[in-house]
Amino acid sequence: MLFNKINICIIGSGKLGLSFVDFFNKNNCNFKLICRSESSFKNALKFVNQSHILRNISEIDTIPNMFILAVKDDEIKTTSNILAEKFKYLLDQKYCIHCSGMLSSNELIACKEYGAIALSLHPYQTFFYSKAENFKDIHWGIEGDINSQVIDFIKFMGGVPHKIDTTKKIIYHISAVAMSNYLNTAIALGKLTSQKAGISPEEFAPEIIKTTVSNILNPNDIDNYTLTGPIARGDVNTVVSHITALKQEDNLLKPYCYLGLGTLELSKSANLINEEIYNNLKIIFEENLK
Repeated sequence: MLFNKINICIIGSGKLGLSFVDFFNKNNCNFKLICRSESSFKNALKFVNQSHILRNISEIDTIPNMFILAVKDDEIKTTSNILAEKFKYLLDQKYCIHCSGMLSSNELIACKEYGAIALSLHPYQTFFYSKAENFKDIHWGIEGDINSQVIDFIKFMGGVPHKIDTTKKIIYHISAVAMSNYLNTAIALGKLTSQKAGISPEEFAPEIIKTTVSNILNPNDIDNYTLTGPIARGDVNTVVSHITALKQEDNLLKPYCYLGLGTLELSKSANLINEEIYNNLKIIFEENLK
């Protein structure tokens, strides 16, 4: 299948949807984008001209070869139902794809009952900025009616496909949240506190972050957390000093303590600290979260 020749419809004009738009536009694909709100319509015009944009599913006059549902998780089943009601058996052998990391292709059951090829294709990536480059060299968790054309589509997007067990999708998605969202929280805390210390995070942060990531993803230490620092050392007084310095900064103190509790649990499971230090630090963190 030549993916720059088929007709594609993207439903959802958020950051992921517009990343698809940017990619398909730069690769000369035939596509339409559904923009339901006025604000999303105006934002989409920054990426493509109006000829690529529809305001509602009801405006689709010719069924595309592929639907990509880049909508919120709780809108996937409803959108699938709308497509099934509108197109019915015209969906036979058409691709109906959602991009949720957590939900399975079963969310598309209404389309599947009319013969659609139902898939969950989740790009293991963060989409803060909408751009085609987000898809370059990333890995995808794929599940559902997988065939060779699905594999080829992921490769066309510049990615690497991995089949995910339907029963493990939630855990799979937790890993993506931890790798991106929670990592973002930790680095944001470091960024804000470094600024308060009068140092530039742009200068100081890259090397320590790079080394930390390199350490923890080292295949020779795959079973280790490669933790260092005061919690892993059981340095209770240092943690208390940190908390004291942040007492007047509630927006910093709380993430420090929550991240501290998470690090504490990992330190304990890795046998880096004894039970007494674990209990002392847990009490300190929890008391400062009240």
